[in-house]
Amino acid sequence: MHALFRESGLKEDTYPRTVAARIALKIGFYSPQRWARNITCPALVQIVAQDAITPKRVAERAAGKMRHSTVRVYEGGHFDPYVEPLFGTVIADQIEFLHRHVPPLKRA
Repeated sequence: MHALFRESGLKEDTYPRTVAARIALKIGFYSPQRWARNITCPALVQIVAQDAITPKRVAERAAGKMRHSTVRVYEGGHFDPYVEPLFGTVIADQIEFLHRHVPPLKRA
C-alpha cells in the first residue's frame, strides 16, 4: 500500500481510510468459491503468493472450480501487482491472455 501512495503522488495522511458501513453486511457472505463453478468462459486468475487478504490457497481453490481458468502466481503481497516491478509482468500476462482468448474482430 505504501508503494501505491508513492507511485500515485498521494500522501498517506490525505488518503481516506474509510469504507461504507454497508460493507460489513456483505463481506462475511462474499465467497468467490461459491460462484466459481458458474464461470464457463476463459478466466485469468492472477494470484500473489503472500496475499494476506485473499490467501493463495483460497484463490487457487476457486480457480480450480472454473471450467477454463488460467492461473498465474506471482511473488508478492496484495498491492504489489499495481506497482513495479510486478506491474509490467501482470499486464503482459493479461494482454497475452486476451490475445489468446479474445481475438480481435476482423473488419471487412
